[in-house]
Amino acid sequence: MGEQALEETERQLEVDSAYALTCKDCSKRLRPWQSDDVWIVRYHVEDHYNIPLETSGKKASKELRKTIFRLYGDQCFGCGCSENLKIDHVYPQSRGGTAAFRNLQALCEDCNQRKGDLEPEEIEVVDDMHFFAPPSDAYEGLFW
Repeated sequence: MGEQALEETERQLEVDSAYALTCKDCSKRLRPWQSDDVWIVRYHVEDHYNIPLETSGKKASKELRKTIFRLYGDQCFGCGCSENLKIDHVYPQSRGGTAAFRNLQALCEDCNQRKGDLEPEEIEVVDDMHFFAPPSDAYEGLFW
């Protein structure tokens, strides 16, 4: 779990003995200190889904688009809706962005229009995906 997460867990348990971690996928409350199994897997998503790190073209393949939508839960990264989804280039094509997996994200048409050709550094980001610092191989560029 990492030192920071373990320290925070210990602090929380001192305050509330019923404290538990929550699985992001199924919302099950997990208490590894009470024999619940917790598996933390660290691998690159590209390796797991056999996605090449680099892409020669500027347009994502149909298969890659499907994979990205599935990984985002068929929801917009910006607002969470599931209508009119598009593939967005985190670093816009007009500024040299490619169709590499790590430069693509699912956005609805409205969020895509708001983002426009701005780069991630030019937009305020609210990152509520992590309770702790993301791992070293996290997709920080995707948090536009």
